[in-house]
This record gives sequence, structure tokens and C-alpha cells, in this order.
Amino acid sequence: MSDERMTHIESDHPEMVDQFDRVAETLREPHTTVKSRVDEEVELHYRSYEIGPVTQKYVLLSKL
Repeated sequence: MSDERMTHIESDHPEMVDQFDRVAETLREPHTTVKSRVDEEVELHYRSYEIGPVTQKYVLLSKL
């Protein structure tokens, strides 16, 4: 993942600071992957976590 994307995650999603192991796991082993309805070249990767820094949540990552 680029430095720019990591900076975006840290600044726009502060609950994900120190959660980059989950980001990597979601990219490696998503529970669900779907194509974006807006951009057919983008894939959306989802992985659910029962316990997280805020509450139960999905990690969603888009990948070109």
C-alpha cells in the first residue's frame, strides 16, 4: 500500500490507526469481494471483525 493511501486511512479514518494488520488481512483474505457499481475496474474488499477499536465493524478497501 502506498504512503499516500496509508496517510489517507490515518487522517480520514482515525479509528483505523494501528489497524494496518487488519487492512493487510482484508486485502489478502476478504470475506466478500464485489465490483464497484461506479468504476468497473475497482474491487471492494470487505472483512468483518467482531471486536475492533470502536465496535464491531467491516473493513472496506477498494483496490484498482
